[in-house]
Amino acid sequence: MEYSIKLIGDWYSAKLYSLISKKFHLDTWKGYIDKKLDTIEDIYSMAAENFVISSKNRAEFLLLGGWFILLAGWSILLVIEILTR
Repeated sequence: MEYSIKLIGDWYSAKLYSLISKKFHLDTWKGYIDKKLDTIEDIYSMAAENFVISSKNRAEFLLLGGWFILLAGWSILLVIEILTR
């Protein structure tokens, strides 16, 4: 008897969900949400790829900046030595 009541309760819940789904167009909403989640996932993956590339570029610019500072320092020392002779 208890099993029959559960079946009727499940049937009622399924019927109620079906009516609510039709009334509020839940399938359409689910489609829109899935599309938006796919778009967000694409944006996230592109941003992650660009961050990796930009961190490599930052390291290269830092290295070039260091070499430039070193070259400028040696040039200043060379000019000072030439002027003091």
